[in-house]
Amino acid sequence: MAGSKDDYATFCADAETMPDLSYPDVVYKLHVGGACTATLNLDGDQGFDGVLSLRTVACETDEFCSNASATAAENIAVHLDEGDYSVIVSDAGTGTEAFTLTIGCATPACGDGVTNPFEECDDGNTADGDGCAADCLFEASDPSLDTCAGAAKTAGTVIGTGELVHIPGQAPERTTIGATESGESTCQTASVSPAPDHVYKVIPEANGTLIATLGLDFEGNPYCGTTEPTKLPYPAGCWDRAVHIREATCDVPEAEVACSDTTATWWATEAASAEVVAGTEYYVFVDGYNNDEFGQGLYVLQLELN
Repeated sequence: MAGSKDDYATFCADAETMPDLSYPDVVYKLHVGGACTATLNLDGDQGFDGVLSLRTVACETDEFCSNASATAAENIAVHLDEGDYSVIVSDAGTGTEAFTLTIGCATPACGDGVTNPFEECDDGNTADGDGCAADCLFEASDPSLDTCAGAAKTAGTVIGTGELVHIPGQAPERTTIGATESGESTCQTASVSPAPDHVYKVIPEANGTLIATLGLDFEGNPYCGTTEPTKLPYPAGCWDRAVHIREATCDVPEAEVACSDTTATWWATEAASAEVVAGTEYYVFVDGYNNDEFGQGLYVLQLELN
């Protein structure tokens, strides 16, 4: 990397608001002889802060870009068709340290963690009952969770002051994989494509503060851990979540009373809190940042009334 110049701007490293930043880079031509599940891994010596970008052979814009950590390896896992591609390695660190780029290309298969053209989903396993079936096709979502109309017909979850409620009440977790989209929120402003979501009717028994939390398992441990995960596939239950609450009317965006979608720390637990009135119906949305494999997944919804 020593002596290289900054010839290419990547969307996950070169900030448009800081044009004076200069990250030296090198470019490799990658030839793929047949459709495959490609894995690209970038690691380096101490002081190397790698950025990994995958582009078409024209090398004009990033198709995929990884800049997850200043100290750990960068990874991209993606389906590639036969053809030529460009791989850009940048160093946001000293610009002088050695690095290793490893590229693999395996036969596409259900359960490899990458959604291939013959699949609707791929959550890294071939098990049924988790939203993505053993044949990597979506499983039908429960209609009482999948739409506002379905949630409105349920009796709802009644919660009292001081109560802590988990939905579901016990394992296994639920999943938004295979669900439809029922409504965006005001805090999901950067979303490119609305993610699938689940909706729950909640009725407080008393006035107070309703807190809806996503990102914790049944024991209260964060699915993603306490720091940003850097290795794909991410742990089960670790995805870019959002949670929002509407009052009285589920399908009216203006009824929103709370929203949480932390963009700076996408892996962190999300918690939306709203002042609520006893006996009023509220609708809690278990949502994601974007309609891709990183914006949907397993979850436990935690509800608390203070």
